[in-house]
Amino acid sequence: MEIAEHKAKSHLIMQDINRMIKTGALAPGTKIMSLRKLADEYGVGVNVMRHAMKLLEESNLVVSKHGSGTFVNPSARPSANRLAGLITSYKRDDIENYFEPLFEAASEMRVVPMVAQVSSASNWRQTVSDLVSRNPDEILVDIEARNFPLDELKELCAGIPLCFCNRWEWYPERPEDYGSAVLTDYKEAYAEGLRHLLNNGHRRIAIAVSHRKLRPFKQKELEYALKSNSLCFDSPEILLINREDVEASPEKIAAMLDSYAPTALFAQTDYLVARLEEIFPYIEQTERIGFFDLHFSRTRNHEFSSFNLSFKDVWTEALDPEQKGVQYLRPKLIERQNVNKQAIAV
Repeated sequence: MEIAEHKAKSHLIMQDINRMIKTGALAPGTKIMSLRKLADEYGVGVNVMRHAMKLLEESNLVVSKHGSGTFVNPSARPSANRLAGLITSYKRDDIENYFEPLFEAASEMRVVPMVAQVSSASNWRQTVSDLVSRNPDEILVDIEARNFPLDELKELCAGIPLCFCNRWEWYPERPEDYGSAVLTDYKEAYAEGLRHLLNNGHRRIAIAVSHRKLRPFKQKELEYALKSNSLCFDSPEILLINREDVEASPEKIAAMLDSYAPTALFAQTDYLVARLEEIFPYIEQTERIGFFDLHFSRTRNHEFSSFNLSFKDVWTEALDPEQKGVQYLRPKLIERQNVNKQAIAV
């Protein structure tokens, strides 16, 4: 057990020094401090440090000169490009304009991206370990925390800077406890969407969410949006429905909507808007707002407003080596409907 732990620590130290050589922080020919000083610097024993230096020497990153010490290999050259990994549970068919902006931003910033697509149903740990073995300079993470143990993920990526992106659902942990983060500002977007509908005169708004039992972080986001507009879940202006009930009992949801007669629909995803149009055509007569501006919202003769998140901005901020702490990017509301305010029943 102790030997395995020493090897793991040695490997992490080797990765750290390797990154310093690749980025130029340790220039070719630079003399490396003594094993004792390095061990003190990293807070490990001399044997662990000796093994780390052996790994670096085997990788031809450092050279030892008898009587003089250990030096960064004079032939080593800093990499002109940083290597960045992306761990994501999205697949290419899941969402539009996701991967292409990553490659575009990476090219502009001289970063080589590596994508590791993971699923909670597969051996995601091995996939992450394979990515880590390539010694990336940083790793971007876009997953759902409820499906992946974040403490374990952090341990697998130990020694590599992490940046959580877009939709990371971390509740109740704080993202800054795991690394930096560039996240979607859902709560402000939700508040803006509801404010837009209220300003247009709507007083019966159906809100469609993904799950029957709201995730704690999602409940907080919606509570904030409602409170910002002097509303709450029990307000008569609000009818809350969810995708699970829509799929399980479409007739029941259709009857509920028929009884409530909403004049507007606000949904967490564009898909939910399109799905409700299928089971309750009356919805097409309402003002509708969805999320992520996917093809559903742009279908000819079925267009509806949607919030658009610029993934190019997400990747550009996440790949910025100076990115620290938590940053929220606010999606932009793309309006597509002409609303006849006089037809809205107040």
